Parts: sequence; C-alpha cells; structure tokens
Amino acid sequence: MRLLLEVDAISGPPLETHFFDFALPLLAAHRGPYYPRDDVARVMDAYARSYWLDGSGVDPRGLLDAVTPGSAVWLPYVFRKLVESLASGDALALVEKTPQHLWSWPVAALDNSVKFVLFVRDPRAVVESTVRVGWEDSLEAALRWREAQREIVRVQKALTPAHARLFRYEDVVSDPQSFRVAVCEFLGLEREHAACRHVIRSHDLFLGREEPVKQQALGAIDASRLSQWKTHLADDETADIEAVCGPLMEAFGYQRASKRSAKPDVSRIRTALRVHAEVARIRRDALRASGDHHRLLSTMLALQYKGPKGYWDSFRYRMSRLRSMKPGAVT
Repeated sequence: MRLLLEVDAISGPPLETHFFDFALPLLAAHRGPYYPRDDVARVMDAYARSYWLDGSGVDPRGLLDAVTPGSAVWLPYVFRKLVESLASGDALALVEKTPQHLWSWPVAALDNSVKFVLFVRDPRAVVESTVRVGWEDSLEAALRWREAQREIVRVQKALTPAHARLFRYEDVVSDPQSFRVAVCEFLGLEREHAACRHVIRSHDLFLGREEPVKQQALGAIDASRLSQWKTHLADDETADIEAVCGPLMEAFGYQRASKRSAKPDVSRIRTALRVHAEVARIRRDALRASGDHHRLLSTMLALQYKGPKGYWDSFRYRMSRLRSMKPGAVT
C-alpha cells in the first residue's frame, strides 16, 4: 500500500473499509448487486457505527443522497463513493486495501473500472511474520495462506489480465520502482507517474488505533527480511507449513526446503483442517440464523483479534462464542 501511495497519481483511504464484509451478509436476503435503497440505508446506518468507520468523519448514509428514494442501489457504486470520500486529494486512481475483500471480488468486479492488484508471498515468510507479531499459530496462518491463494487463483481464472495482475512480494521488495512502473501501466497511467514523489506519513497508511506493528510500514524497505523465516521457524513448523501449502507454493514458484530434520505432524494437520472447516460452517450457520446481522458480524470480526493466543484454545474460544450466538441476542 505504501509503495502505491508514493505514486503521485494514486490515493486511497488510510483505513481498511471492510465494506463488503459488512454489507454483503446484511443484504444476503436479496439477490444483488441491486438492492432496495431503504435496505441499503439501514445497512449504512449500522456501518457508520462500526469499528471500521469510527473516527473517520464519513457519513455512509450520505453516500446515498444521489440515489432517488424508492429506487434500487448498485452496491459497487456505493463502494466507489465510499472510497472517494475517504481518500485525500485528487488522484487519477484510487486504491483500497481490505484483505478480506478478496472474497468479495465477484461483486466488486461488476464495476468494470475496478482492477485487482494481487500479491503472493512465500507462505513460510508469511507464517513467520504472523507468529512473530502474535496474531496466529503457525498452522492456522498456513491454512489462511492456502485459503487466500486458492481464491487468488479463482480471480485469475475468472478475470482478464487487464483486470487482475499478480505480483510476488519478493519481487516488489527487491525492486520497488519496477513495481511502481508495472502498476502504473496496469492502471492505465503514464510511466512518468511511477516516480516516487510523495512522502508517506502514518496517517496516510492507517489510523492511530491500529496495531503498532503497522508502523513498520514507514521504515526503510529491507530485503534481508525475505529469508529470515529460515532461521526463525523451527524445523517442525516448516514441515507442517510445506505439507499444508506445498502444491500451491510450488505453483507460485516457491521451492520446498531441501533439507528437513522433521516430518510434518499429519495428525495435527488433519485435526486443524477439521477445526478450520467447523469454524467456517458455524460462522455461515450463525449468519443465516441471526436476526441481528450487523451485531453478529461485528462480533465475528472481533473474534479474529480477541481471545486466547494458544492455537487450540483460540479455536475452541471462537467456536464456543459462535455456537452461543442466538438471533437477537448477539453481543
């Protein structure tokens, strides 16, 4: 995100909007992408009170002022207006960085002007970074990586190269300027815009309440960190990651470790897969059953960041919370 915003013709919100995460479950009773204006207005009222827009100064319901009362609303239009209202200054291109929007690409792609800048990184490096900041257990992080990369493959198959382009994180870090040039060409901007002209400050990238670890994004680009997983991950962790991610990581050009003193823990991986699937099922069932969608979704999103740090304790905690949710009684 920082490398994109350093381009003078590109701007974007400093926050992850989570717009489609919030809107789509609430509007699931209708078949989009056109929704009754009154229903969308109620969703936007709930969205305005959410964690994601708190302190942004944006009135989401005001985005509907240009829509005639009683008419239908095209959801990609609302998303575009939201990003425009959150971005600073004039720009030829806007970017939005919510990682979870990857799973909402079929709706976002209905707007033919939307383009997807996709990234892939060595899963072992991703897991090492995730574990180091205390977000997830190594196996849970590996499963999330596999899930995300499978979705990226679906995007690439469904969209043309003019609308989706994949970049390897390692290539971006090794040669940031070549990345800027490639992105400008992909977005239809002149190559001269790829010059790094903007000085990026913290409020350009994230809100003050977000994780302190994100401050690292303002530091110098350090290519030496690309391979630090080799010394920071235990052999058994590396073996488990490669067992979970192996075929996909090889498809993206990442080779398995040539030497390993440990074998993957097959029993642990199988258990993790079952728990991962169970959590996804409970989450889907809770969404379908709840009569108070916006509170349920806020709770579910919070569960991604709260609870015991231990891998199995964390899953049991999430599952017990999700199972306890009842329509109209979500906290």
